[in-house]
Amino acid sequence: MMKGPQKVLLSKLGTLKKGGAILREKLRPEGAAVILYGDIYTKYSEIVTRMVSRVDPSAVVDGVRLNDGDIIFAGSGETAEEIGKCIAYVGNEEAYAGGDVVILSNHGQDARYLGYALNAEDAIRQKMRLGQGSSVMHLYRDDVGSIQIPLPPLAEQRKIAEILRTWDEAIETAEAELKAKHERKQWLIAKVLTSSSNEAGAVGVKKMPTERLGKLCDICTGKKDANEGSPDGVYPFFTCAERHGFSESYSFDTEAILVAGNANIGRTNYYKGKFEAYQRTYVLMGFRGVDVPYLYSLLSAKLELDLKNQAQRSAMSYIRLPMLEDYQIPLPPLAEQRKIAEILKCADMDIGSVDKYLESLRAQKRGLMQKLLTGEVRVAA
Repeated sequence: MMKGPQKVLLSKLGTLKKGGAILREKLRPEGAAVILYGDIYTKYSEIVTRMVSRVDPSAVVDGVRLNDGDIIFAGSGETAEEIGKCIAYVGNEEAYAGGDVVILSNHGQDARYLGYALNAEDAIRQKMRLGQGSSVMHLYRDDVGSIQIPLPPLAEQRKIAEILRTWDEAIETAEAELKAKHERKQWLIAKVLTSSSNEAGAVGVKKMPTERLGKLCDICTGKKDANEGSPDGVYPFFTCAERHGFSESYSFDTEAILVAGNANIGRTNYYKGKFEAYQRTYVLMGFRGVDVPYLYSLLSAKLELDLKNQAQRSAMSYIRLPMLEDYQIPLPPLAEQRKIAEILKCADMDIGSVDKYLESLRAQKRGLMQKLLTGEVRVAA
C-alpha cells in the first residue's frame, strides 16, 4: 500500500506577495487583462487560462504582473466558507492582479494540481480557521503561508490534475447546456409576453404594461450576519439567495422570493416556510396583484443578467434597494400571468433536470478530490 504524500507549508513552497491597486471603475470590454478578488468567486473555477475582466491600461500602474503558474487567493469574502478561494493561472496572456488578493509564485509544482488541492475540503477548513472578521472576512499573506497541503511527486500531481480535468470538461459541457436552456427560456418569455399583448384584429403589438417591483411586493433584507449559519440549526439559512446551512432561529415565516444583493447579484430562489437570511440577501414577500409563480419565472430568467449589467455600468458590486424596487415587471392581466406561468413551468422543469445532473457531476468531482488530494487513493504516474 502506498504511503500518503507529505504535507508542505505554502510559505516553504514558494514566494507569497500581495496584489496591487486596480480601479474597478476603469473596467472596460477591452484592455489589459486583470483579476479582481470578486472575479475569483463569480467567474472562475480552479483553473484559469484566460482572464475575463479588462481595464483601461492606465489602471494597472500599481497592478502586480502575473506569471504562468501563479496561484491567486481571494483575500476578502462574505463568508468563512468562501474566504481564500483560489485559482491557478495557466496562461501566457499579459495579466495583472488587483488588490485584496494574495499570489503564490515560484513554487515549482504543477499549478493545476495546486489549484485543485488548495480548494479541497482540508484546505477550505484551514482557511476558515484562519479567516478574520465578521461581516467581511479577510485572509492575509501570512495566513496563506501557514496553509499545509499534501504534495505528491510532480508526475503524480500531473496525473491527478489530468483526472480532475476530465470531470471539469463534463461540468463545462453541462454548464453550456444549462446556459442554452436559460437562453431558450428568455426567448420563450419574450414570445409569450408578445403573444399575450396582441389584440385580436389589431395591427402590430400592443405595448405590455409594466409595474415597479416595489409596488408588487414588500422588499426587505435578511437579518443575520453571513457567518451565523450552522450545520446544526433547524431553519434554512440563505446567503446570496442560495441555501447555505441552517440557523437556530428564524425571522421569516412566509412565501418568499430571495434575491442575491451581492456576489451572485440578482440570483433568485423561492421558499415557503420558516427561514433565515443573510443581511445582503433581499427577501420579497407580501405579494400584491401578481401571480407568484409568474413573477418568480420572470425574475429567475431576467433579473440576474439585468442587475449585473446595471451594476457594471455603475461600477457597483452590490445591488441597492432602490434599484431593485424600481425594476420593471411586465404585467398582463392576472389570468394571463397564470397561463404564462404554466408555459414557463415546462421550461423550468427542463432547466431543473440539467441543473440536477450538473450538481451530480460536481458532487462526483468533490468526492474524487477528497480521495485523490488527501492521498487516500494514489495514482501511478
